[in-house]
Amino acid sequence: FALLACQLLIALALIPPWQHPDESTHVARVELHRNRIALLDGSPDAAREGEILQSMARYDWWDHRRPRSQAPAVIPKDFSSAAYGVAVPTQGVARPNAYTLFAGRFLSWLPRLTIVEDLYLLRSMSAVFGMLTLWVAWLGARECLGPLGGATVAVLLALHPQFAVVSTAAAADAVVNLLGACVWWQTTLALKRSHILLPLTGVWGAAIAAASTDRMGVPLLAIALVVSIVVIARRAERLTGPVAVTFVVVG
Repeated sequence: FALLACQLLIALALIPPWQHPDESTHVARVELHRNRIALLDGSPDAAREGEILQSMARYDWWDHRRPRSQAPAVIPKDFSSAAYGVAVPTQGVARPNAYTLFAGRFLSWLPRLTIVEDLYLLRSMSAVFGMLTLWVAWLGARECLGPLGGATVAVLLALHPQFAVVSTAAAADAVVNLLGACVWWQTTLALKRSHILLPLTGVWGAAIAAASTDRMGVPLLAIALVVSIVVIARRAERLTGPVAVTFVVVG
C-alpha cells in the first residue's frame, strides 16, 4: 500500500491536467450531471466545456498533442467547434453512465470549485479506487495462491507504472479495474469454497456493475459467463461420484 501510494502521488504531481485519454470528456459529463442535480443544466454551458478548453490551453494541451504552430489562435467555446485535435465530441455527454452518476453526485456534495480543482478531485477519487483494487486483488490472490503468492501479486501490482497512471485519471477506468478485481476475487472463492451461490452472485454483480460503468467493462460479462460454466461443471463433476453411489444403494 505504501509503494502504491508513492506511485500515485508521483503520477498526480507529474502528469499535467487533461493529459489522460478522454479526460476532458469524462469531466464534462460529470459536470453536466452535477449541474443537473443543482438544477443548473439549463445554463448556456452546463458541461463547462468552455472552461475545460481554456484550461487545456493554459496547461499546453496542444503542445503535448501537436506542434505549437497548430495550437488555436482563439480558444473554442465548446467541444463541437474545437477543430484542433480535441477528440471530445459533445455527442454522448448527455447520456450518463454509472461513473458519471456517481462522480456527479460526489461533486454535488462539495462547493463549486474551479474546473482544475474538480479534475484533481476526480483524479483523487480514482486513486482511492486504485488502492481498493490493490486490496481486492490481494484478497483474491491470497485465496488462490496462499499468503506468499498474494503478497507477491500485491507488490507487482503496486509497482506497475501503468496501473498507477490509470488510477490517477479522471475517468471510469479505475472503477472498472476495481470491479474486475472483484470478479477475480469472487471467482477464486467460487472455485475454492464449498458454497458457490454467493460467490457467483458476486461475480455477476461486479460484472454487471462494470458493464454499466463503462464499455470497457462489458467483456467482464463474458468472463462471468465462462466462470459460471466452469464452476458449475466442476461442482457437477464432484457430485457425480456420490450421486452414482446413492443410485446404486437405492437400487
